[in-house]
Order: sequence, then C-alpha cells, then structure tokens
Amino acid sequence: MAKLKMKWGNAVGDSLSFALSPKAFGPFFVLDAVLGLIAIFYAITSILPYISSRIASATVMGSEAAIGEAFLSAISQFFGLLIVWFVGNLVLQSFVMEMRFKKAENYKKTWKSAKNIILPFILTAIAVSAFSFVAGFADILGIPFIGTILSIIVSWAFFFALPAVVVERKGVGYSLRSSVNIFKSRTLETLISWIIVSIISTLIIIASLIPSGTIIILSFPFLISAIGSGQSAWSAFPILLISGIIFLIGFSISRAFSVGVLVDLYKQIRVKK
Repeated sequence: MAKLKMKWGNAVGDSLSFALSPKAFGPFFVLDAVLGLIAIFYAITSILPYISSRIASATVMGSEAAIGEAFLSAISQFFGLLIVWFVGNLVLQSFVMEMRFKKAENYKKTWKSAKNIILPFILTAIAVSAFSFVAGFADILGIPFIGTILSIIVSWAFFFALPAVVVERKGVGYSLRSSVNIFKSRTLETLISWIIVSIISTLIIIASLIPSGTIIILSFPFLISAIGSGQSAWSAFPILLISGIIFLIGFSISRAFSVGVLVDLYKQIRVKK
C-alpha cells in the first residue's frame, strides 16, 4: 500500500478548535484552579506572613536568606499538592483524549468509555516517565548532554504511547511497543509531529504568560510595598487571582490541544502500517 501523506494542518486546526472549547479545557482548568487556590491560600496565610516578619526584623542580606528559606519550605510542603496534581492531570488527559477520540458530546458518555483506560493510561505515562528519568541519569552522573539527548530520544520513541492506549484499548506493553514501532518505521513523520505539538503547545502557554506576567510585573512594587509595610497579605490576592486565571486558561488549552492532536496524528499514522 502506498504511504499516505500526513495531514498535519488538518490535525492542528481541528485540535485547536477542540481545545478552545470549554468542554475540552474546562476539566484541566478546574483541577488547576482548585489546587492553585489551596496553594495561594497557604502562601498568603503562612508563607507571605513569614517572609514579611523576616523582612521587618532582618537586614537586606538576611531578608534574602529568609525568602530563600521560605521558598524551599514552600516547595517541600507543596509536594503533596504536586502529587495530587500529577495523578489528577493524567486522569484528565485520558478523559479528554477519550473525548476527542470518541467525539463524545458530554462528560457522562465520555466517562463511561474512559473509565476502563484510565489505569493503563496512568501506568503507561509512569513507564514513559521512568524511561526518561533513567535516560537522563547520565547528566546526574556528570556526563554532559548525554542524558538530555537520551531523554529526547525516549520522548520521540514513546511519543504515541498514550494515544495508543486510548485508540487501541491496549495495555502498557502493547502501547509502548506500538509507539516504538511507529518511531522506527515513520521516524521523520514522528519527529515532525513532535516538533509541531511541542511548538504550538509552548506558544499557547507563552501567549497566556505575556498578559499574566505583565500584571505581576506591573503590580510587583505594590506587592513588595504591601508586604514590607506590614499590610495584610490578602491585599495581593486579587492580583494573584487575575494573573493566575489568565495563565491557567492558556495552560489548560495547551494540554487539551496536546492530547487532542496526539489522537488525530496517531489515527493517521497507524493507518500507514
């Protein structure tokens, strides 16, 4: 059979339309918003008051040290939230990818068909992450660039592993092998697909970071002044909320696009076996 030409333009256009639908990006936004509000509440009630007290009682050098200590403390205490976000994000990726594959019109129909693929989807994602971690271990051992290069190759080889779970309704082993076989037989098409998805997803996030970051930058003098003068840290909440909403919408659309376009590209490339 003659090779079919990949229709990247159609896949990108259709997936962008899909991603811009609140039904597609909404689940990601809700997850991020809920966990984000919890993180902001903790930061305002615990982290920022701690920084404020250290700034008020320390030298400039001491203030920098206090901010650094508080930042490290926040990361360790937010670790549980990160785990919840990681698992929840994978569940929603499988859900939204199923929605794209089945072209389901509502969440109820999608959930009925998606609930059986959630576990293999998560396990496949964990397996891919584990391979990437092992591949990147060379950098930790002090071998420059090798780990990074190997990690990129792993991302190419397993690029279609997750959509394989959804489309083929198979487990971890089959999905990983299927993706590797596609990479070996359709290397150029896989690389082009990887580049397109990576660039467009990143551009969507950048597009949301520009207004979100601008708000934070323009408001930064006020935030520092408010914290330094002992005002309630809650005075920063409206600014953080507006900036966060703008960023989370873009971040959610980016993920909805990524999972949607992966399904479309996989459906095209698997026909070419």
